Amino acid sequence: MQIDHILAFNAALLIALMSPGPAFLLVLRTGVSCGKSAGLALGAGQGVAAAFWTLAALAGLEGVFHLFPWAYSAVKIVGALYLMYLAWRLWKQAADPVLPFSDPHHDTAHQGTVRQISPTEGAIGGSKRIWSLTVLRSHFVHGVLINLTNPKSVMFAAVVLIVVFPPNLGLAEKAFIVGNHLALEWVFYFCLTWLVSRPAVTRRYLKAKQLFDRCAAGVMAALGLRLLLSPR
Repeated sequence: MQIDHILAFNAALLIALMSPGPAFLLVLRTGVSCGKSAGLALGAGQGVAAAFWTLAALAGLEGVFHLFPWAYSAVKIVGALYLMYLAWRLWKQAADPVLPFSDPHHDTAHQGTVRQISPTEGAIGGSKRIWSLTVLRSHFVHGVLINLTNPKSVMFAAVVLIVVFPPNLGLAEKAFIVGNHLALEWVFYFCLTWLVSRPAVTRRYLKAKQLFDRCAAGVMAALGLRLLLSPR
């Protein structure tokens, strides 16, 4: 394995990351409406799941899906329904006002408070956000679920791996590829979250929140429907 293999792999991943799919849209919306910490937690979860799919592709999981099509179909249906559920939540709550964040470093009104929320509440809802480890963990798990319920990820990873890398990779090389994928995902989502959480971007989002959220919900529902109806 040479450095040009890694560069080609990273270029393919960056193109995929910049495509406006459900993962990109949710990090974008969460970073703007819920703040940088929430966006980073969501992006970190998505990165872990994406790196897992690359690990699975290296381990030959795409072959298992070919041998057992029902397993692929089951994961695909669950993922499509989850995307459409998120789209419904986002559309329903598009008109809800966004309340100011509780900054964990400066806000003492809710110091020590931990409130259990659903995995989708912080990223989708308009309810009051109380920053805690529970909230950030919820965003992280939500991010994992978004990418983990998309079996097309392992197929994409398998194709890119076959095209880019030479055969008979060693264990250390495979570990490096997975670690590189995880690092690239985290850096990308960190940069995206940092950008969209800037005050100027946030102000623009708040002015067009209802329109933006409903457009995002429509795109997400279309992606879920496409995943559900696609043969592979």
